[in-house]
Amino acid sequence: MRGWPGRVLASLGGRERRMVLGGVGVVAGLLVYFLAWLPWSEERERRVELAGEKARVVAEMRRMAGEVTRLRKEGGVPVARPAGGESLLALADRSVRERGLGGALRRVEPEGGDRVVLWLEKARFDEVMAWLVDLTERHGVVVGNLALDREETPGLSRGRVVLARPGKSGDGVF
Repeated sequence: MRGWPGRVLASLGGRERRMVLGGVGVVAGLLVYFLAWLPWSEERERRVELAGEKARVVAEMRRMAGEVTRLRKEGGVPVARPAGGESLLALADRSVRERGLGGALRRVEPEGGDRVVLWLEKARFDEVMAWLVDLTERHGVVVGNLALDREETPGLSRGRVVLARPGKSGDGVF
């Protein structure tokens, strides 16, 4: 045996040598367990749980897709339409002001005949959400895109809202 470990082992008696070698074996086994096996098995368990969760989500999405297909064949869920043939631009402008968000409205732009883009700044988030729910439920307007960011003041937001009439472009939504 060469080097200091060999000299130390050579100086020990047979029983002591077996104890030291057994201790080294136990320490080596613990190192392998804690540094290799345990992290690997925990990661494997996490991935198995994640795969199960993803499978549940896919199953739920497939169930929902079947329901969407059924509703489309049946004509969908009836939605209210604005009275008097009011344009989407006029409806969006009027409703945002009625909801008390007129001061937050920075710009309104028509995008074709069936879409309107609105920019809001320092708008109360809860009021924006209530306004969008009202537009959807009472007037049958679809929120095509919603991108809101937080303002410095808590509860306030800024961003862009795209509103559309449903079913105008033939894809069932826009």
